[in-house]
Amino acid sequence: MERKLKKTLHKAANQYKFTDNVNIQSVINKKGRKPFNGGFKLNYVVAPLIAVTILGLGAWNIPSVNAAISETIEKAINLIVSDNYSELEDNLNQMPPTLAHMAIEINPEGRKRTSYLSGEKEYSKYENGDYTVSDGKSVGQFDKEKNTFTIWKYDRPSQSFEEEYFKTVDESKIQSLGTDAFLGRTVDKYLINGSSELWFDQETKLILREFSVSGNQRVEDSKVIDIKFNVEVDESFFEVKAPKGAKVIESTDPY
Repeated sequence: MERKLKKTLHKAANQYKFTDNVNIQSVINKKGRKPFNGGFKLNYVVAPLIAVTILGLGAWNIPSVNAAISETIEKAINLIVSDNYSELEDNLNQMPPTLAHMAIEINPEGRKRTSYLSGEKEYSKYENGDYTVSDGKSVGQFDKEKNTFTIWKYDRPSQSFEEEYFKTVDESKIQSLGTDAFLGRTVDKYLINGSSELWFDQETKLILREFSVSGNQRVEDSKVIDIKFNVEVDESFFEVKAPKGAKVIESTDPY
């Protein structure tokens, strides 16, 4: 996702006019490495941003959009999306170390992954035993077949990349799709540049669904099939520690 994001942002930078004080490359550089790709949208992902979408006048008459429109009258819609990421960070940072949000997702190949998030800590495990864990400062990745545990430092930026990026996006390129329900949660939906649809959980601001959009086609890279909030975990759950007998590899560039 990181490589895909960089590619599409470079394309967007060349295609659209940004203000003089916006340096897309510097924004990309601040992103840092993501320990997980995808992952019940826990790692603040942004899908490809290429095509231009303008909020049509007809949308004002759609009941599901009216509530969101009233908010955009007071605040630019791009700043609302940016604030979602800011609130997400705040909500996560306020979580006690013994609680985590958990979700199970399935990718198009049918591979299942279970992910946990608590503050800056993350844990993601596949059915075959491979897993990645981060305590917010370091990341460990276990390969069960090779029996290796690769560790590297993770410098998390003080401000999320998405929060900063959306402040620079023309609000006309973001369309509110109103609210919906998903797995018993109320979500706010947005179409970004006509090519990406994001579903934010209203309460936590986690992205519960993400679609790549092309015309009438909507493709979801992975689908969340179960989600639980404030699940109890042990404080050592997110410890970056190699399993017994695994070969430890210290790395500065694991990818």
